[in-house]
Amino acid sequence: MAAPGRPWLWKDPALCHFHDFWRPFWHAPVFLVMVRHPVDIAVSWNQFRAAGGRRQTSLECNLLRWQHMMLSVLHATGTEPAVLFTEYEAMISDPAGQARRLAGFLDRQCATASSDSTLAAMAGACEPALRRNRGGQRREDLMTAPQCALYRFLRQKVCEPRLPVTGEYLMPAGWRELVTGEEALK
Repeated sequence: MAAPGRPWLWKDPALCHFHDFWRPFWHAPVFLVMVRHPVDIAVSWNQFRAAGGRRQTSLECNLLRWQHMMLSVLHATGTEPAVLFTEYEAMISDPAGQARRLAGFLDRQCATASSDSTLAAMAGACEPALRRNRGGQRREDLMTAPQCALYRFLRQKVCEPRLPVTGEYLMPAGWRELVTGEEALK
């Protein structure tokens, strides 16, 4: 990780669980937090599980996992100086505009200047046809009030990244047992 050369990217949603372990090894990390509709993520996780031959979990379980992971992300990045929240849906609907936004952020963090060809390559990497789940907005009745509030808050963080986290997004009692119990079933 300390070798000279080009910066590297680590894309792993589960990294939020291990941030406290890895953070001492990183010098001036830059965080990009993708905000996607939680129901779409919950459905996607089940598709991923099914593709691996595993039993699907309930949407309730997956929404609780999403809630925990996003709260972990907020906790882990709350004091970090270089954090950009961006919306998945905006990335799909406006790849060129979002590529400019992302490149501008990265250029400021890395003291670089992205070329037009770099911006075009970034925008070209967005493949709207790969978006398979897009019904979350119509299914928010599946979410709890704290989950809805957390999603609204994350969307606000796209424009106002320094908004402080409040306690209204707390996990319900028994959530960990429900998630680990369902995930343990084959």
